Order: sequence, then C-alpha cells, then structure tokens
Amino acid sequence: MPMQAANNTDPGPRPSVMTWGKATPVLVIALIFYLLRLVFEQFWFFGPALLGLAAGAKYGSIAGGAVTAAVGVGEFFTGPVIEIFGVIMAMMVAVLGWGTIVLVIILTNGRLFKENAKGWLISLAGFGFSFIPIVGTVPSVLGTTIELYRQQIKRDKQKLRAWKAARKAYADQQRALQRAQAAEIAAQRAQEEGDAEAEEETTKQEFRVSAAFPGEYSYAPNFDAVANSNEIPADLESAT
Repeated sequence: MPMQAANNTDPGPRPSVMTWGKATPVLVIALIFYLLRLVFEQFWFFGPALLGLAAGAKYGSIAGGAVTAAVGVGEFFTGPVIEIFGVIMAMMVAVLGWGTIVLVIILTNGRLFKENAKGWLISLAGFGFSFIPIVGTVPSVLGTTIELYRQQIKRDKQKLRAWKAARKAYADQQRALQRAQAAEIAAQRAQEEGDAEAEEETTKQEFRVSAAFPGEYSYAPNFDAVANSNEIPADLESAT
C-alpha cells in the first residue's frame, strides 16, 4: 500500500530576527542627534561653556575661564539672540536627526515599518513631541525608536519560536514517513523472496515427478488439482 504524503509542509528558511545588537548602531545615531539637539536647546548655557573649553584647550585653563566669564557677561545683553539661535538650530538638528534615523531604518531594516502598521505614527509622534517647548528636551525620537525596535524584537522572537516548532513537527513527520517507507520496502522484499522460494520449490517437484516416470510422463501434472481432489488424475493412474 503506498504511503500518504505528509500533512505538514516545510516551514522554509529560518526567519530574520532583530536583536538589540543589530539595533545598537541606529540607537547610537539617535542618541548623538539627541545630545546635539540638547546642546542647542540649552545653548545659553552650553555656548559659553563650549567656547571656554575650546579656549582652555588652546590657550590654557586661565584663558578658558576668562572666555567663559566674558561670554557669560555678554550673554546678559545678547541672551534673547542666543536663545533664538539655539532654538532654530535645535529644530534643524531635530529634523535632520529624524530624517537620518528613518532613512537608516528603511535601508537596513525596512520590515520594521512594513510589519508594524503603527510604526510610522509612533515615529512621527516622537518627532512632533520634540518640538514642544520645555518638554522637547525629552529624548522623544530616541525613545520612540527604542520602542519600535522593542516591538520588532518581540515579534521576531515569537516568529522564531513558531518556526522552530513547525520545523520540528515537519522533521518528525519526515522521519516517521521514512521509517514507514523503509518498513514497506522490507515487507515487499520479503514477499518477493517468499514467492521466489515457492516457485523454486514447485519447479523442483516438477522435476522429481518427471524423473520418477521417465519416458511415460514427460510433463509435470497439475499439482494444485491433485492436492484439492480425492481422485487420481487419469494420466497418473495410467502411469502407475
């Protein structure tokens, strides 16, 4: 009896799985843009400090302190201008940072948005939140990027577990099918060998009968008819 085809299908190749290690480069980019935006948002503080550090690195700590103090005093008169400059630069960094992050994700991990229908909304929400005054200093783009990767890693782990289970079921079924096919082949071979032995025994019997009646009985009788009848066939009776 022929074996039936397996019910389970091959689950295919191992699915792609996102990990925190793979997501780290994108998160580092998001962190760099966040820190840069934070510097410009608080430029009234970081501006003089950075100028002081630059002067100190080139001319010494005394010169650096003097520059920092001078800029701080000058900021008393130019504070609004510096703040406006910082806000404008922070907005430009936010746009450039969000665009860079999205572009890198599309080029390296496009399925993040394909498999998550709300992915674009989450990313845009973080981008828009970064423009809100005061609370804009919160790393919203970085946070939403981390959340998108967290969701993807969770989905990929579930898909990987399902794939492993399907792969195991398919492998078990294939092994069972191979064992059944091997048993069927062995049974067919045994039957063929038994038929060959029976045919060989029948031939031997025919030769023995022919040898017992030389010249008078030149062909083998119908042994099946003899075995199933109480009467002696006419040809055997005449021969005796």
